[in-house]
Amino acid sequence: QEPLPDTSDLKTPLMRILTLKPDVIFLSNTNRMPVAARELSNLGYRGPRLTTVLDRYMVQQAQGHLEGAVFSNFGGPDVDFAGEFEKKFSTKPGLGANTSYDAVKALAAAITSCRSFDPLDVAQALTTISVQGSSGTFSFDPDRLARRPLKKFQVSNSEIKELF
Repeated sequence: QEPLPDTSDLKTPLMRILTLKPDVIFLSNTNRMPVAARELSNLGYRGPRLTTVLDRYMVQQAQGHLEGAVFSNFGGPDVDFAGEFEKKFSTKPGLGANTSYDAVKALAAAITSCRSFDPLDVAQALTTISVQGSSGTFSFDPDRLARRPLKKFQVSNSEIKELF
């Protein structure tokens, strides 16, 4: 059972989980993940950790307690996007920056394809396009769900590294 978002004490629910002697812990609440990771370490858990998604800020906040954590994601931005982003905003792109950019690019491609701003026309057009985005090529299925390859990552030496 996941604690409520405003719960400040994660020790009690984590102790309850650890009494079950899990083979792996899945950390799903991104807002509390660094705190939960630290508390797990404090409670002596040394097993594998899976997470929903991580960025460098969460890894920093966890202060080494997400070391070895594994997660999947669509991948980071390509070098060109990252460089342009950093030049414009004076910081590296954070979690979701490239996906947000790609979503706008896909929307523009769909509008161009159907030559309409009508939401139903645009929604239909999304199923017919393929977009070269900032982290690779993606398309949409008939239900308009984005299709793009997932990549696997792991925290190693407090850095997020792609696993091959």
